[in-house]
Amino acid sequence: MNSKCVEVVEGVLTATADTATSLEEKIATLVFSLSSSGVCVSNGYTISIISDDIQNYFDQTKEECIRRGYEHEMWMAYDSAYNVLRLGLVSGPLATKPNVFPVYDLTDKTWSFDDLGQKLSCMAEIEAGSENVPAVQVGGGQDDGTVYQLNYGLNDVDKAIESYVKMELNYGGEVLNLREFLIRFAAQEYGEVIVEFLKNNVHQKYKTISMLPERPGEIIKRDRSHMNIMDQNISIKISSGEYNTEMNLVEIGMVTGVWENR
Repeated sequence: MNSKCVEVVEGVLTATADTATSLEEKIATLVFSLSSSGVCVSNGYTISIISDDIQNYFDQTKEECIRRGYEHEMWMAYDSAYNVLRLGLVSGPLATKPNVFPVYDLTDKTWSFDDLGQKLSCMAEIEAGSENVPAVQVGGGQDDGTVYQLNYGLNDVDKAIESYVKMELNYGGEVLNLREFLIRFAAQEYGEVIVEFLKNNVHQKYKTISMLPERPGEIIKRDRSHMNIMDQNISIKISSGEYNTEMNLVEIGMVTGVWENR
C-alpha cells in the first residue's frame, strides 16, 4: 500500500513458512506487509495471509472493509516491547484516517484490537539516547500532528518531545576554528529557527532567525554569520523555536580550519 506498510522482523519463532501444517518451529527473519487482500508474511520463498481472523476488514462485501483510495493513510509497525504488529486501518465508507487498530501477537499468533487515546497516523522505533529503555517508540498523532512517545507511560501528552538537528565537528583531536556559518531553510509565515553553538558540549552562543520571508512570495530564507569559535569539538544544534512549528532545512555551509597554534 505504501512505505509505512512493510516490516522486516528478526527472530520470529514460527513454523516453516513453506509448510503451514508443520509442527517444526524455527527462528526466522520474516517480512510482513499490509495489502488490500490482508496481512501477508513471507520468508523469501512463499507468501501467506495471516489475517484470517480479521478478514472482514479486507472483504469488499462488508461495510467495515478498508476504504479504497486511502491506502496511503494506513500503516503497520513492529512493537518490540510486546513482540506484536500494530496496524492502522481506514475502515468504513466515511473514514479518511486510520480508525481501527488491530494487533497481531507474534508469540501466540492471535489477533486483538487496541483502543488508542490518541489515534495514530504512523509509528516507529528509534534508538534511545539514555536511561533504561533501549528503543523509544514514537507515533504521529493524526488529530494534532504531534509526535508522541508511546512507551513513556500511561499518559504521554504532558511532556513535549524536543526535535532538533545536531552536528558535531572534529578533526582527529585538532583544535578547529569555525569562522563562518550559513543556513538556508524554507520560508513560511510564522516560526523561527534557533541555532545554538557549543564548545565541547558547553554553550557558547545562539541566534534566533525568523522564518518569515524577506519579501512577499519568496520561498527560501538565508542567513550568514561570522563566527570565531575554537575548540577540539564544536557542536551546532538547530531547532524550531515554537511548539507545533515545521522547520524545513535546505542547506548548511561552514568555513572552518585547523588552528595550528594548538
